[in-house]
Amino acid sequence: MYSTKEAAEKLGLSQDHIRLLARKGKIKARRLGHDWVILDLDYTRRRKPKHTFRPQFSQANPSSTVTAVAEIGTLKKKAKNQEHDYPSYAMKLLRQFRIFDEVSEAELAPLADKVVVHHFHKGQVLAREGDKATSFYLIGKGMIRVAKITPGGKQVTIAMRYGGEFFGLMPAIKGIPHFATTIAIGDTDVLAIRRKDFLDFGARNPSIWFKMLEMEVKRLNDIYNRFVNIISESASQRVSQVLIALCSRYGNTLHFTHQEIADMTGVTLETTTR
Repeated sequence: MYSTKEAAEKLGLSQDHIRLLARKGKIKARRLGHDWVILDLDYTRRRKPKHTFRPQFSQANPSSTVTAVAEIGTLKKKAKNQEHDYPSYAMKLLRQFRIFDEVSEAELAPLADKVVVHHFHKGQVLAREGDKATSFYLIGKGMIRVAKITPGGKQVTIAMRYGGEFFGLMPAIKGIPHFATTIAIGDTDVLAIRRKDFLDFGARNPSIWFKMLEMEVKRLNDIYNRFVNIISESASQRVSQVLIALCSRYGNTLHFTHQEIADMTGVTLETTTR
């Protein structure tokens, strides 16, 4: 038997993905409290159908904050021409997020109609520290780095966010500026929900707040553990831990530069290279 964390590490998937597979019966598992126990790791990834509908997105401006690159109206027309329905596609994207587990199709449908999908390439900025928050964001695919700028001008990575996770929660709730800069690590698809639409949806579906609170508490614990590691472990140990974590998600072939690894671990480029 395996915990969701252990199963995620062995299969190279996120814990949310493992939970989704368990809920859908695609992997042998048993419910235990609020989580799952994985009974068997026998899971074969299914290839996507060759003709699965995928909206075409333009590239985001790397020097700007999040900019709409695919308007709903345009995508609806494309979907109609290809005999597909964009809201259904958006619904499928939203369903991969754990926070919507207890939300019915009828309740989620109005939100799916308001989602805007953004595509970012490696190194592009999604939201910049100090910019006004106008939306709440969900990572459909890819990975982002959350970074702060020190008074000395150095960029320090404080967290990593992966597909199936959200970011920008507190700025979206309180309407305050972003307190950190988020940067795409590789090709990343982000679902944006306008702040007002998100708050209105949350008022009608309070179950999402409990799930997000649970995830935020875990994140705070992760940050606490990370700072403990920075204090107690050597630079080489921290680099090793980051590499192991990345390999568990992306396999043994990684496409990260030495500088990106250095940013993730909080050590200098020279130390990472050694």
